[in-house]
Amino acid sequence: MVKNVIKNEVEPDQFVDIQILDINSTRFPPHTRIQIILDNLMIETWNEKISYEKYYEVCAPEQCTYTYTSRNNPVQIITTLIGLFGGLSVVLKIIVSLIVRRIRNRMRPHEETNVVT
Repeated sequence: MVKNVIKNEVEPDQFVDIQILDINSTRFPPHTRIQIILDNLMIETWNEKISYEKYYEVCAPEQCTYTYTSRNNPVQIITTLIGLFGGLSVVLKIIVSLIVRRIRNRMRPHEETNVVT
């Protein structure tokens, strides 16, 4: 019945000439389960000779980049903020004390001392 439907729907010159696969050209026996083939990533042979130099010669990239995405957990964020506020408070204490000292020195009347010899 399927042949009749195909014959009615497809012209005879539209059939594709498909060659039967050669059983000897694969490392998987004919009755190998599909799961086993998929577990082997459908790879017939592994190329153990890895050469990054040859890859870069053929590929010749102008620039190699990668991105690394990290997410900070709440503890890291809190400790970073505490560290920033602590550092800022120390710096502000030093700067404010210097400014106050300078203002006091300018406002204090200078006593002139006469040295008698």
